Amino acid sequence: MSLVLLAISLSIALGVLAFRFAVFALPVMAGIAAFLQVHEGGAGFGLSFLAGLAGAALSVMFVIAILGFARNPFLRLGALGLFAVPAAVAGYALAHGVAKHAPCPSPLKLGHYIGRERGIWHGEETAFRRRRAEAAA
Repeated sequence: MSLVLLAISLSIALGVLAFRFAVFALPVMAGIAAFLQVHEGGAGFGLSFLAGLAGAALSVMFVIAILGFARNPFLRLGALGLFAVPAAVAGYALAHGVAKHAPCPSPLKLGHYIGRERGIWHGEETAFRRRRAEAAA
């Protein structure tokens, strides 16, 4: 019982942390992109690190400037979308990483496992084995 409560509380804590860190997804991705671009150009680690920090700061300043000075709601929506897209990618990666450690690998495979136990996909399984045996021969 205590392990179940621990799992639930850790899941809630992970969700809160993901929600709080989603704001930093755009600066982190912009900083990493700037770091890699400068580092692949032949610069050293220190200069690449400074370029990454500058890229992260410029991305935040760019969005703040658009939100502060633009009156067009579609332009402001686009600026907010710049924050939302990397956060969505990071959230998807987080959910995929957490679901990877679940007892059942996928909800789709759960249905496959249940169907196999009941013999629903037995015909497809034998056809697959037959094709594999013909290819091996």
